[in-house]
Amino acid sequence: MAEFTNQELYIIGKKQKLVIWLILLALVSSFFYPISIIVGIVYIFQAYALTKALKYKNPVLWAIAIFIPIVSPVCLLIISTSATRVLRSKGIKVGFMGVNKNQLNDLYQSSTQNIK
Repeated sequence: MAEFTNQELYIIGKKQKLVIWLILLALVSSFFYPISIIVGIVYIFQAYALTKALKYKNPVLWAIAIFIPIVSPVCLLIISTSATRVLRSKGIKVGFMGVNKNQLNDLYQSSTQNIK
């Protein structure tokens, strides 16, 4: 497993949370075609950003796989599980909707202190 800085962990936590919310939004917006297209586009870009933050070798291929209907949920499960595994390995609690807001703020604070 790759090593991650606090700043990278913050990005992973934030992107994972956003992808989870986008999945829920995609389910709800599936009844409204124009909205679902916009959600889908944002969703693919965020999945790409999360795979890049997780240091996957080919994040573009993962983003392309999201376009394939039956493969998409499997890819998202793998990506989300990887993010959860990385975060938990660093002692960060991850719940059903991702990292809790207070822990994300703590990660952000510790990542900005390292920059100063």
